[in-house]
Amino acid sequence: MRPAEYLDNPCPKGARNNALFAACMSAREAGWSESCIRSELGNKAARDGLSPAEIANTINSAMSRP
Repeated sequence: MRPAEYLDNPCPKGARNNALFAACMSAREAGWSESCIRSELGNKAARDGLSPAEIANTINSAMSRP
């Protein structure tokens, strides 16, 4: 999922972590900085209802991938 698509659309319950992970991976490939990913995508994930721990774990997982 492209970051813009993620940012522009609500994520349904049950798909939020996967959508955030996919958006993080796509943002990394597009050259986004980690701080931008955490800020922009993390804030969107919070609005969608993910907890701070879920957001941190999902972004950490995406950032640790090669």
